[in-house]
Amino acid sequence: MIVRIVQILIVVCAITAVDGGRGVLAQQPSITVTWRHSERFTDIRPVRDTRERFESRLFTELEQFIRKQATPYIRKGQSLGIEIRDIDLAGEIKSGYLGPPGHMVRVLDKPFFARIDLAYTLADAAGKIITKGQKTLRQHRFHRLGKPPKHMRHFYYEKALIEDWLRSTFSSGLGH
Repeated sequence: MIVRIVQILIVVCAITAVDGGRGVLAQQPSITVTWRHSERFTDIRPVRDTRERFESRLFTELEQFIRKQATPYIRKGQSLGIEIRDIDLAGEIKSGYLGPPGHMVRVLDKPFFARIDLAYTLADAAGKIITKGQKTLRQHRFHRLGKPPKHMRHFYYEKALIEDWLRSTFSSGLGH
């Protein structure tokens, strides 16, 4: 009996240490990202990789980015669901543009801006919908963003679209 009480106290102390004393019932915001019919996306073609590896890297990187950027805007206990419905990566793929014939590169040209179609739902802890909608994110002047910083080299223009959308949609207090 005493051993069991000690075990329970150890668990409670460990949870308190990890949880910062807020209690087990404090809920972090839930942010989920899903990809609808990715095989039909307009342009997620790889340059020097298989489609499967490129798609996996793209989805993983954008999901992590979305979760990190959305977290400050969403209250504890709320849930944000984002469904990506289409992606058209910035630039276009050209063959032989730089290098030998058959060498593929993604060229970032003014008319080939990034575009992301998505749907989203923000709900409270009880599941009641606070807001929802559909949005097409696009940046016609992506070349004005300048050279990507090293920490955002991959998918820079797509991440900039997402960051701008999250800020403009959720910073007004919907999440807080």
